[in-house]
Amino acid sequence: MRRFTGRLTREQRARLSTWASGLEPTSGLALEQRRDWQAQFAQALSIRNDRPAFETAMDRLLDPGAHQSESYRSRMQANRNHTLETLATIHRLASKRQLARTQDRLAELTEDLEQLTCG
Repeated sequence: MRRFTGRLTREQRARLSTWASGLEPTSGLALEQRRDWQAQFAQALSIRNDRPAFETAMDRLLDPGAHQSESYRSRMQANRNHTLETLATIHRLASKRQLARTQDRLAELTEDLEQLTCG
């Protein structure tokens, strides 16, 4: 946050602390999904000589949401909502100076991205 707004107020730091402690844990579920994906990838490799079966298996492996459990999706959505609420609160608590710094930083990032896309 500090990279965008500059020095945070006590109230903003407290809100970020509350945000951090309120996040739903997802690392265990993500690791479980990664292991499942790796096992399915190994299975796909074992049938790579059967082109139709291999292509079907690879299509499933390359579908980003296919390996996410409902629990994981639910927790990620809760974390997104919690994060957006926190960002809105930080913005509401921001001074004019912090808002100006944030706008400047976002303009710099926009320029960086435009340079990347234009080659």
